[in-house]
Amino acid sequence: MLKHAVRDAVKIDLSALRALSSLPCVCAVALTLALGLWLQRPTFGMVAAFGAMSVGFGAYHTLGSSRNLPLLWASLGMGFSAAVGSLIPHNALGLAINAISVGAVYGLLTALGPGVTWIALQCGIAALVATGYPTGVTNALGRALLVTSGGLLQMGTVILFRQLSFYFRPPVAYQDVFRGVRPAVETLRQNIDWKAIPFRYALKLACTLGLAAALARVLGLPNGYWAPMTALLVLRTNLRETLSRGLARLIGTVLGAGLATLLAGTFRPDLTSLSVLVVIFAWLCYSVVTVNYGAFSICITTYIAFLLALAGLPEGQVAFYRVANTTLGGGLALLVALPALLRYRRRAGPGSREFDAIDRCLGHRKAGQLQE
Repeated sequence: MLKHAVRDAVKIDLSALRALSSLPCVCAVALTLALGLWLQRPTFGMVAAFGAMSVGFGAYHTLGSSRNLPLLWASLGMGFSAAVGSLIPHNALGLAINAISVGAVYGLLTALGPGVTWIALQCGIAALVATGYPTGVTNALGRALLVTSGGLLQMGTVILFRQLSFYFRPPVAYQDVFRGVRPAVETLRQNIDWKAIPFRYALKLACTLGLAAALARVLGLPNGYWAPMTALLVLRTNLRETLSRGLARLIGTVLGAGLATLLAGTFRPDLTSLSVLVVIFAWLCYSVVTVNYGAFSICITTYIAFLLALAGLPEGQVAFYRVANTTLGGGLALLVALPALLRYRRRAGPGSREFDAIDRCLGHRKAGQLQE
């Protein structure tokens, strides 16, 4: 199984490259940063760019038969989640409760199809990230407005490009199964059962994210929200995918941190140069997200290092703590998967067809449907 996971982690699918079709999404990120610099409020641009960047991945998702609803609901949901996360008590208990809630809700919502799953993932990430910047009600509402505005700007940009050019109408990545609110509620009710995979997945996520958030706080790691966020992104219902994503995420983060430190030390960028670097790596993130998860991890780590540098945080320091938190969160996710790996290795020999068949039965979705 480990051999197959390593093979998945290093597999490169150049046919999935989105170098040109991702340009509309990059335009929205660039515009938010430019507005922030023009208003002499680079941190405002940074927060809005966070919303625009995340919502941009929704250009390749659907909700039911709509390609616009994922963008809309992600924008609104991320704004609300950012406000809630900003108001969470900044102690081990408060951070753990927030992370547990994110894991439980996201895990259950995976039962509703890729569209809802993707929206829930963006909202969960927003709730976790906001805990790193606790504030009062007024500032929390302002932050929510900036995140939502960035997302809605991204939505408008994507829709505009779709209308202007047929080429920029990206293919639907997945066939969504969402059929409305009432069927969704009934589906969730049926899945609140120990025998249901989403329910067990939700419990596993809740425990892992809660532990990651609490440990990051107890250890005093700056930007500790990266630990539960990494666990959320790595831990899958499919054992093989968990291993491959965990390895790719850890290695990619280390390489991305090194790249960010090297570029910062070489060019010593000012605010304008930082914004340009953010846009470049945002484009690379969009372009390679379905090509290779390790390559995406390199790009997203470098992107975040330069994005946070707009708020005055040193790139090298950001990169170092990103590696530390990613190691913590990814390591916990892999530890959670380890008992299952050992258990199934006892049932069947490594690499056997029976072993792989058992592993496929662990997940109710094909590999890749929970990414981004």
